[in-house]
Amino acid sequence: VMLLFLLQIIQQSRKEIGILRTFGFSSGQISGLFHALCFCVTIPAIGLGIGCSRILMQLAANLYAQSFWLPPITAHLQLRDCLIAAGCTALTGQLAAAIGCRQLSKIRPVEVLQGTRSSSVSTAQLNRLPKRLSPLLKFSAAVMLRNGRRFILSSVCIAASMMLIVSA
Repeated sequence: VMLLFLLQIIQQSRKEIGILRTFGFSSGQISGLFHALCFCVTIPAIGLGIGCSRILMQLAANLYAQSFWLPPITAHLQLRDCLIAAGCTALTGQLAAAIGCRQLSKIRPVEVLQGTRSSSVSTAQLNRLPKRLSPLLKFSAAVMLRNGRRFILSSVCIAASMMLIVSA
C-alpha cells in the first residue's frame, strides 16, 4: 500500500522535485525527505494498530468469558511479537520509499518545469508556514497537504494489518 501511494505522490510532486533539484538539492536529499515522510506515516499507524489490537483482544476475551460463564480473562500482548511486527512494518515502509525514490534520478528540472500547471496546494497555505523553514520542509508540508487522504488511508491500512498480525 505504501509503495503505491509513494509512487503516486512522487509522480504528483515532479514539479516540486524539479524545483528542489534546480536549487541544488541532490536526489539523495530529496529521497531522505520521502523516507522521513514514510516514517512519519508508518510509526503512528503501528502504534494505532497495536492499541486497537489490545482493545479488540480484551473485548474478545470478555465476550468469550461471558458466553461460557468463565472468570474474567485478561488479554496479554507479547512485547517481543509486537516489536518484531512493528520492525517488519517500518522496514517494509522504508523499502517502499526506497523503491519509489528510484525515479528521482530520472527527474530533470528543465523537462519538469516546461509547460506545467500549478499545483493543487495554494501558495496561501504555504505562506502560513514560518519564513525560516528550509525549502525541504516547505516541500514536505506541500506534499502532506496535497496527499492528506493518501496518508490517512495508508495509515489505516498499516494499522489494520498491524492489528491483525498482533491479534493473531
